[in-house]
Amino acid sequence: MRREKLVEELRSLPKDKKMNEQSKQNILLVLKEEIVKENQREEVKKNGEFMKKWLFVGMNVAVLTVIIALVVHEVDFKTQEQTTPVEVKSPVQSEPPIAEKQQPSEQQDEIPEPNIMLLMQRYETAFWEVVDDKDTDGRLQTYQVKEEVTAHFKTVMSQQLAEWYTDTYIKEEQGELFVRAMDGPVFFDPDESYEKEKITNKKYKISQEPANELLGEIRTIYILVYDGEQWIVDELQSEDL
Repeated sequence: MRREKLVEELRSLPKDKKMNEQSKQNILLVLKEEIVKENQREEVKKNGEFMKKWLFVGMNVAVLTVIIALVVHEVDFKTQEQTTPVEVKSPVQSEPPIAEKQQPSEQQDEIPEPNIMLLMQRYETAFWEVVDDKDTDGRLQTYQVKEEVTAHFKTVMSQQLAEWYTDTYIKEEQGELFVRAMDGPVFFDPDESYEKEKITNKKYKISQEPANELLGEIRTIYILVYDGEQWIVDELQSEDL
């Protein structure tokens, strides 16, 4: 440093030698500059230490803030877990075994009893409406295919019985329908007595012994069923007496 160099030079001067005024002024000026610089260095050093202290404090405060935030978040999360209502699902109740299921009673079905006279009249009328549709040659005028005849019979008969009537009494020749030349079926006679037997609430058995010398002693049986909308003739049977 210049100050130390000046001190060393002053010490090396002979004791009997005196400095002139200009030399003294130069030495003083150098010393002042050195003192000022030294003070500045001390100030910078102090400021640096001061900044380091504040930086350290600031970092500690920041870390503490993060820790506090994490703790608060964790406490809030656990609080939400404790306060959030949990949906409890009721246990699924299995259906009772088939054997334990309540079977609908006959009263619950509310199926009306068949009107025997009205049903048997409609049954016979459906047949004659087809047969009477023929011309003098036996050709049907209204019905073009057998499926149309069957559909007409099905308004009062089951599918199987309607098809039997169609195949038995209607024939097709060269794309046209004709009524077969044969005796008609035996129908229910409203003037004769009959027996009614209830098999189930959806099924009845009607028996009658027609007074017909050509047929002999037979019993005609009509099976009536309820198809969900109406009563129909499901089956036709006959027994010898």
